[in-house]
Amino acid sequence: ARRTAPRRWRRRWSRGAAPANYLDVFPAKPVGEVFLFIAGWLFAGLGVLGQPHVVVRYMCLDSEKNVSRMRLYYYGWYVLFCGFTMAVGLLSRLLFLDAEQFDQELALLKLTQEFLPGIFAGVILAALFAAAMSTADSIILSCSAALTHDLLGGKKNLAFAKAMTALVLTAAGLFAVSGKRSVFNVVLDAWNILGSAFVPLLLFLLSGKRCSQNIAVAGCLLGMLTCIAARQSDLWPEDVEPIAPGILVGLGFLLLANGFSRHRRRQ
Repeated sequence: ARRTAPRRWRRRWSRGAAPANYLDVFPAKPVGEVFLFIAGWLFAGLGVLGQPHVVVRYMCLDSEKNVSRMRLYYYGWYVLFCGFTMAVGLLSRLLFLDAEQFDQELALLKLTQEFLPGIFAGVILAALFAAAMSTADSIILSCSAALTHDLLGGKKNLAFAKAMTALVLTAAGLFAVSGKRSVFNVVLDAWNILGSAFVPLLLFLLSGKRCSQNIAVAGCLLGMLTCIAARQSDLWPEDVEPIAPGILVGLGFLLLANGFSRHRRRQ
């Protein structure tokens, strides 16, 4: 016999609960706000250049000839998983009557529990833990490596490296258990802050310009602080990610500082 849809699923569809603008690509807002929304997410896309666990993959390439292959792997998997993520959100709004009430971060788990056999729910749960641990250990190792090799003189002591890793892990654990923010909001804030700190410097260097170490550090700090200020300010629009002013202010400072230093050298 053909398997029918679950009762809750049938009831949801029979009610025609999908809103009229359910599949609209753009929000029903004025053109100016839509432009700011798109611009904000373009800057958020640039924020990938500030993520150590992503950039380190580029740095570990054995040859420039493999850049095209790496790009194919990265964007291929990104488009695939991004599409699945959107599908989970769209299906959750259709299938669950209380879609606005439960934790949206648990939508995938709720879908597997409601509509899949137990063994597939276990597979999904294992995949979620694997993805989380893959990102977490990459970031922890990148942070401990930055401490041992960049900030503290590049010590080659194995015990010292382990101690720094334990320190970073402890700090991350304490931060995770403090507060009641969702994982998505914490990750989004980290993405914006890291992008605001490092993307201006990377764009500045990619343009062929150079600056002193003090100016570079100042630009990173200014971009990061600008992002935090925009995030905390009630005046900044919610539709625009705070990484946008962070990148613009940091890059503007580096360009102005570079022009000022060149002007002084000519005198």
